Amino acid sequence: MKQKTYFLAFAALAFLLLTSCVTLSEHWFFFPEQYSDLPAGELKGLTIEEISFQTADGTTLSGINISNPESKDYLIYFYGNMESIKEASKRLLFMASAHKFNVVCFDYRGYGKSGGKLSFDNLPSDGLAIYDYTAEKFKDKINKLFIFSQSLGTVPCTAACAQRKPAGIVMEAPFTSAKEAVPLMTEGLIWPFKDIIKLKASDELVTKPDQPIDNIKKFTSPLMIIHGEQDDCFPIRIGEKLFNSAGSKEKYFIRLENTKHSDVDIFKGKAFEEMYNFYNSHKK
Repeated sequence: MKQKTYFLAFAALAFLLLTSCVTLSEHWFFFPEQYSDLPAGELKGLTIEEISFQTADGTTLSGINISNPESKDYLIYFYGNMESIKEASKRLLFMASAHKFNVVCFDYRGYGKSGGKLSFDNLPSDGLAIYDYTAEKFKDKINKLFIFSQSLGTVPCTAACAQRKPAGIVMEAPFTSAKEAVPLMTEGLIWPFKDIIKLKASDELVTKPDQPIDNIKKFTSPLMIIHGEQDDCFPIRIGEKLFNSAGSKEKYFIRLENTKHSDVDIFKGKAFEEMYNFYNSHKK
């Protein structure tokens, strides 16, 4: 979502003379990046290997496993919009080294080497498939399995964790539902577009099943949500609403001051410290 403000400003300009209300369908939210040079090799004792599997409909999802020889704990990473394994590689390597995880991350359909075309129909089921594949493939190695999601990753994360029980879940800048989140995305626009342009999700998006606000009610695992107080894409109040709806008995909401949607710093400061303590307390 790092280019979200410019994307919405462009949309605003394009539609301003025609209408003050823009209806967004799902193709507005996916920006697949295709590449062949996935991170590979070794870095500071970490071994990186490519992995893949076929979904129930025969689509191949490709990803990586970053192995940390000092750990038997695993983390599945669901990245955000305008991201990919390639774009998220710095974060993935950091999670493996600083938090001592074996990190698994798959590109969504149409991204990287993954086949198919991404939609909000297959993203939830792919999230569960990625979870089950990871749990089965590394069953002889896993001590504890954790989940991390960022922004768009809210969808596969909540779909998987509604039906499975990982050791812990950390969600960065999540959203509740298409119906609620899309109209609020104008908060990142500059004046006068912020007050003129109105956004709404298409009827097709609104009626899709597996909305995060519904799935999170089924959570039973420990949960931490991290959200920037100045989030200009998904305002912090919808992160709080999602948090309050979570079924998890143990849950924490972390507010980050002076932080927007795309500049959450997981490498140092409050976000890093809270995540570090959360992970370590549930690895035992």
